[in-house]
Amino acid sequence: MKFNYTREKRKFDARWKRLQEEYKAAGMDRLAIEELRAFDWECFCSQRVYCKHQLMLPDLRDGDCAVLLALTKKYPALQISFDEMDFSGRYAWINTVEDDGLRERLWALGARDLEILTMLVMDGSNRTEIAKCFGVSCSAITQRIQKIRKKLKNG
Repeated sequence: MKFNYTREKRKFDARWKRLQEEYKAAGMDRLAIEELRAFDWECFCSQRVYCKHQLMLPDLRDGDCAVLLALTKKYPALQISFDEMDFSGRYAWINTVEDDGLRERLWALGARDLEILTMLVMDGSNRTEIAKCFGVSCSAITQRIQKIRKKLKNG
């Protein structure tokens, strides 16, 4: 989110010029109007600081590896390591789940539910792709995912 100070300040001043006239017409005294403007100015400055320190991450779905590499160099916390050689089998990712109860509930799911979940979470497939793979409608997959979610929440 980019914050154009000059443009935003101009809008702030124009808005406050109108408000000041409205407040005067309503009978407010000068001191009360100045207090309201000071409060709004504080909010404006706070928003500017927030926007200035906001880090917008690029959309990496298009596979821009250069951007990803630059981000991981600048922010090492973004780096993850997942060595597939440490795991065997399509559903080995379940063993990486730290919550013991959740891991047990995942292993208790049926083969079809596990495959749907793996395609969704690990393969990055969307519901339409999963529906085509199973030969069902997209709404059927959506309902199945809701049932899986309930099973995982309730245990």
